[in-house]
Amino acid sequence: MSIVGFCLGLLLGAIPVVGEMLASRGVSTDLDRDGKYELIVGGVVANGRGLIRVGQIHNRSVRLVSELPVEVEVRDVATGDIDGDGMPEILTIGAGHLRAYRIEMGEPVALTGRRLRTAWTDRLSSLTVSDGVWIASTDYRVERDQDVGETKITGWVATDGQIEQMWSIDIDAHVGDLVLVSKGDDVFLVLESGTGDEGGDIRVYNVTGHPRQVWTHRLTDGVRCRALEVTEGNRVAIQPYGGSGSLWQVKGGGDLRRERSLQLSPLGSIVPRVGPDGHPGTLGITAEPMWAVRTISF
Repeated sequence: MSIVGFCLGLLLGAIPVVGEMLASRGVSTDLDRDGKYELIVGGVVANGRGLIRVGQIHNRSVRLVSELPVEVEVRDVATGDIDGDGMPEILTIGAGHLRAYRIEMGEPVALTGRRLRTAWTDRLSSLTVSDGVWIASTDYRVERDQDVGETKITGWVATDGQIEQMWSIDIDAHVGDLVLVSKGDDVFLVLESGTGDEGGDIRVYNVTGHPRQVWTHRLTDGVRCRALEVTEGNRVAIQPYGGSGSLWQVKGGGDLRRERSLQLSPLGSIVPRVGPDGHPGTLGITAEPMWAVRTISF
């Protein structure tokens, strides 16, 4: 069965149905430290439970090698070595749960987790730093008498097998996607927020200490952002719904500078840090007829 992983930051109905799984974004890492990168996609199966699928990149396509059922749905995935054993764990978010899984004998074992404020939990990003793995997560809620809801972004640090909260940011808008990116000694949170009619605003926060907003700009008029991804050189690729994407440099103060446009398939996504032969690079994923791999040069 083929699977497709790409970032969709809005509604459940917008997530692609692949076989019997609603697929989330894909992420790449070397899970078993054999020098070959795997592609990991989470999702939701028919009974509301979660599923993690792992594929191997081979001959410009991705071959499904394992399916890992988990207890709660998976809306997004990330990775990071949160227990210091040199092997990355798989981080998932969905249905109000942030969880970390270790793969043992081909089976997912829940290592740790945290319960979030609401069940509308869509987006997750991770970044390895000197004191562990930093994680940013979203949860969203709308009050009955309001048209626009509020997103709570929580920053976590994962180390010694535990996940602890560091900070939180409340935003009076829906957040479509977010990434953590480092620049020098600082860590920045880049996020997209907005509405479908107005388009998306990109905001940048310095989260090295107490979070503070350092840059904002309207980048997509009339459409929302579908994906933010960190690429080589700590650059950020921004892909709206429809139209071409763009590549941005993160400057020292956290402001973004546009580098160039990106021509991406409407059914494609960017998966950073892996090439079609398994070597570090950047990968483009398209939907037909299965995971088809094309290299995007940055």
